[in-house]
Amino acid sequence: MATTFNVPNPLTWADFFNNMYRIPNSVLSDLVFNFKTAPLTHREEFEADYAPREDEDPRILQARQELCRDKNLKLFPYYYLDDKYGMTFADRELILQRFESGEDQLAYDRLVAKVKMHSP
Repeated sequence: MATTFNVPNPLTWADFFNNMYRIPNSVLSDLVFNFKTAPLTHREEFEADYAPREDEDPRILQARQELCRDKNLKLFPYYYLDDKYGMTFADRELILQRFESGEDQLAYDRLVAKVKMHSP
């Protein structure tokens, strides 16, 4: 499992979705995200043909099972900028923690419901 990088006052997806939800008189009628999922393992992040394995961490296996059972669930990506290489890397532990907490999903679902109300 990757280390979670402690950033002072990080902005979570829940923060973003909740702020969007609170915009008064919002006319937001469409919401599009250009990501399919976020990596939960190092190999998944760097291997294009990665296939989940049965010997993965139990928390990861549980998350994958939940994602398979409910197609509306999402893994929201969290990345950090590596100060040595200047590349972005997935914060896989934070991705998993945020999925397990359900806070990002709850805020996303609430915003999507509001957007649907304003859709033509």
